[in-house]
Amino acid sequence: MINKESGITLRTLVIIIIVLLILAGVSITVGTNMINVTKNNALTSELQMVQHAVLERYTQYKVINDQNLLEGNSITYQEVQNIANEIGVTLKDTDNYYELNPEDLKEIGIMKSEDTYIVNYETGEVINKTKLKTISGDALYTYAVE
Repeated sequence: MINKESGITLRTLVIIIIVLLILAGVSITVGTNMINVTKNNALTSELQMVQHAVLERYTQYKVINDQNLLEGNSITYQEVQNIANEIGVTLKDTDNYYELNPEDLKEIGIMKSEDTYIVNYETGEVINKTKLKTISGDALYTYAVE
């Protein structure tokens, strides 16, 4: 008489579970990395949008010569320098820095930002004061290429 066994052995079941756990671990790691990359890209994009809006506003200011076009509160060079030192960047200018809160950003056309920025209208320097660095540790700072 031939004994026919049907079904999955315990050894096969353990191997299948191990393979599934490895796949789940890899998927979670890749997913987490993609989320971080997306967050970094969003922060960098917003930084560049603020810079473009600031440079556009400065161009309007130069044409009309209306000081009201320069939104924000003036901020001391020393305070900006302290933030620049914290994120490891060298400032391009020693004067005319402004702090833009979310309401100021709305005035220059950036509607959905919840962050505060430090800007220099003349040089196009922009620092995200709220977050300072991306998740990967890069400074949230940019300036206009001369």
